[in-house]
Amino acid sequence: MTHHDWALSPGTFWADTRTLVGGDPFRSVRLTERGAAFVRSAVRQGVKTQYGAAEEALLRRLARSNLLLAPLNPPGVTANVTLVIPAKTTAAAVQCVLDLAPGIPAIVVDDASSVALEGQLVHDADLTVLRNATSLGPAAARNLGAQRATTRYVAFCDADIDAVATQAPASTPADRGSRNGWIGALLANIGDAVAIGPRVVTSPGTGAAAAFERAVCALDMGTRPGYVSPTGVLSYLPSAALLVHRDRFLSLGGFDESLHTGEDVDFCWRAAEDGVYYEPRVVLHHRPRARLGDALARRATYGESAAALASAHPQFMRHGSFPLATVLPWLLAMAGRTRLAAAASLAHIAVAPRSMKQLPASAARRAALRGQWHSSRALSRMLVRPLLPVTGLVSLTHTGFRKRAALAYLLTNTIDASIRQHAPSHLPDSSGSARTGPTRTTQRGGATSSGVPARVGWQLLDDAAYTVGAWRGSLRSGRFGLLFPHVRLGKPGGSIRSTRFGILFPDRRHRRRHGTA
Repeated sequence: MTHHDWALSPGTFWADTRTLVGGDPFRSVRLTERGAAFVRSAVRQGVKTQYGAAEEALLRRLARSNLLLAPLNPPGVTANVTLVIPAKTTAAAVQCVLDLAPGIPAIVVDDASSVALEGQLVHDADLTVLRNATSLGPAAARNLGAQRATTRYVAFCDADIDAVATQAPASTPADRGSRNGWIGALLANIGDAVAIGPRVVTSPGTGAAAAFERAVCALDMGTRPGYVSPTGVLSYLPSAALLVHRDRFLSLGGFDESLHTGEDVDFCWRAAEDGVYYEPRVVLHHRPRARLGDALARRATYGESAAALASAHPQFMRHGSFPLATVLPWLLAMAGRTRLAAAASLAHIAVAPRSMKQLPASAARRAALRGQWHSSRALSRMLVRPLLPVTGLVSLTHTGFRKRAALAYLLTNTIDASIRQHAPSHLPDSSGSARTGPTRTTQRGGATSSGVPARVGWQLLDDAAYTVGAWRGSLRSGRFGLLFPHVRLGKPGGSIRSTRFGILFPDRRHRRRHGTA
């Protein structure tokens, strides 16, 4: 039982006195009167209370639905954890990662580096260096390290991590390596999840590659904490830095060693039901690539992995899945039928209360409008990522479509870039306390010096590179369906996932109906 200070997740709102709407994926949750009153008191600003097991369980269930934000616990003792570094690089790069985790036992898996790492590394705790005679890939290297570890937790960290934004000085020499640091911060916040990951942003650098990766960091998952959902906005975490519960990680099969990219996505999708948590208030920096061509080639490789992921997870690997009611206005607008598009949009909003009867009419219309907005943004982005070849072919014969498609893509990315540039960062300062305020952000919210026009340009380049890989993978595998949006048929007003959370805090009516005490 601990002291907590909870908050509603961004975008979550009370539809009435007992119903929470929001989360990722979007849903509604109906609470009992007592439960709703408790949640309201828990999220009231400035309220800090010691909660019992039942209260804590309710808060955690709502957090699992991404309706609530859990507080950031202070870093704890980093006992019973091993650092695992998969490496096919220089000793200097690996040494940098070791220096960021003083006092923590480490296993370095040398995946056939050109110069063997054995004998070139120093560490102030137990250090084991294993070497593969031939390169087996990062997934196999991480699995080998996890299998050799004997601690309860394993912290994976790639060799291109070069700084820790949350590193704080130890209060005494005895505390060095046992408190603070990114591993201690993640350990303090993993809870019952099988894995937890920090935010990873790009370190400052010079040249086009650094500017590109600062503007559109593929590893930066944004500023909002939350649990991974394969069908949500936060659909995976990168394996560049990831803390896992060792036994549960191994019981899930670890990383798929047949995947040299996308293995982190695959693992997160398999582990999502057990809990994979993202904690962006713990921040690491990774080294940018030296050449822009290398950075773009890596983006293409990410796109190519989509086909393999579709083979393993056909129910999840789609570039977009939308209700027809939210897609229709956008399709009509792209076809130049603006009046019909407006009519379809208004009709969808008007009938929403009929299909979302669990919500008050105003909340249902608000949810419908939100669905249209998010679908339009995602579909406009898909005009390039990954549908650029299709968009290009249609544009050759339809001048009006070409102009509308260009406007939709550029307008969407400009709005997104502007929002991210002024979004609260929620980054901790060096003392570990939260810092909020406007910041220039990356693709998903990371700091960068790029302005909005430059960011939109870099985003276009990123999307185009990813698209090249996605089509290359589809051509090789014959899986083209994953490239196109999946449109779901349903009620005209749309729908919303509905859940009832009442058993933990039943009122009298609930007790009579369900026989709970």
